[in-house]
Amino acid sequence: MARGLAKKARTPAPPKRKVQAPQVRNAPRTPREEARSRMILYALAVSGIVMVVIVGAIFLLAGGSNSTAATNADEAVRNAGGTIRTINAAPNFMLNGKKLPYRHLPTDALPPGFKYNTSPPTSGVHTNSTVIYGIYDQSVPAISTVHNLEHGAVVIRYGPQVPQSEVAKISEWYLESPNGLVVAPMAGLGDKIALTAWTYDQNRQNDRNYEGEGHLAELTKFDADAFNAFVDAYRGKGPERFKVTDLQPGGP
Repeated sequence: MARGLAKKARTPAPPKRKVQAPQVRNAPRTPREEARSRMILYALAVSGIVMVVIVGAIFLLAGGSNSTAATNADEAVRNAGGTIRTINAAPNFMLNGKKLPYRHLPTDALPPGFKYNTSPPTSGVHTNSTVIYGIYDQSVPAISTVHNLEHGAVVIRYGPQVPQSEVAKISEWYLESPNGLVVAPMAGLGDKIALTAWTYDQNRQNDRNYEGEGHLAELTKFDADAFNAFVDAYRGKGPERFKVTDLQPGGP
């Protein structure tokens, strides 16, 4: 048989007490008390600053590109007379509207008529292999450089009409900080130089419709400020995050 609930005992009401007005300190504080109060306030202020720095650091490490760095890249490219845009990344496992049964394409060949959502590509399907990091005087497979982008690389292309004097400037600049960079010519770019990157906000990993962002800057001449700002904003922030120090010239 189910047992009945015990009755709640009645607690006598507490005796009514006379309402007291808030107490006001009339005597002045001693120097020791004043110093103690200041120390408490300083400690609270410092702890608040530390928390802000920690939260900011977590955001930068987990997320995609930093907004300030991206703004700097945008301004630097435009000041150099170029254009820059950010595009929703293309699906990594979709080809012509169909889901791929494998993670990477088995060959370097794309189906006839296939086009990436930017040219040069900034995201999307790619092969299992990456292009060895370095600077080239011949074209490299675009489908493989997309895999480099996925690892956080910045891939720089230049058209056949770009003067050799500008190509020489790019080569000199490349040597200053070559990790995570691929530089190569590309037919079809004409007199343009293109900088590409693929970034990914790791705070959105549970969003199945999110593939990251592609970034494409185009200029007609080399500009150190624009190149540096673009690399600072986007290198090392790909969907498969590698340390930039691991993306060394001569390595995959």
